[in-house]
Amino acid sequence: LPPEKMPPKQPDEKPPAPPDKKATPEKATSKIRFGNVGCSATVIGPRRTDGKWNVLTADHCVPRKKGDRGGMLTRDGQKLVVVVQVTDRESDICWMTTEESVETLDFAYVAKSNPERGVRIWHNAWGIDKPGNTESGTVTGDGPNRRNQLSMRLSVSQGDSGGGIFREDTGELISCICCTNT
Repeated sequence: LPPEKMPPKQPDEKPPAPPDKKATPEKATSKIRFGNVGCSATVIGPRRTDGKWNVLTADHCVPRKKGDRGGMLTRDGQKLVVVVQVTDRESDICWMTTEESVETLDFAYVAKSNPERGVRIWHNAWGIDKPGNTESGTVTGDGPNRRNQLSMRLSVSQGDSGGGIFREDTGELISCICCTNT
């Protein structure tokens, strides 16, 4: 997201997540539904100081209004409500939070920087072709384009939108699946 659209930062205190909980990017992608639209989303860790979790998806998967609510189904079967916090149509990204305070969820960490060309990537979103199956690919561009998006070669299908794209080497989240051209 552009800096002016970033959600407010949490205080620099330790979040209330259990100390032994580690990032599990392979389990962090969930299914979401807003009305008739079904997509994927990724839980971002660590847990917020208010006990809620941040969740990332694609803008085209959600209504574009702060406060809109949808459903989320995690890989381990938890059913939660997610609330839209901020969207950016240009980069096709949406930041949400869980409505409830939730003790434990599988989550991923966001990468601190963009990957270079050639970095291996993967996703395991909930598209109709191979739901939850891991698909691998490669970053093909040299940094973000004018829409603040990265170029990559990765197999995706309808319903994968919003799911996390992760670095193969670190498991860090680099993007959500959004805009395909082939």
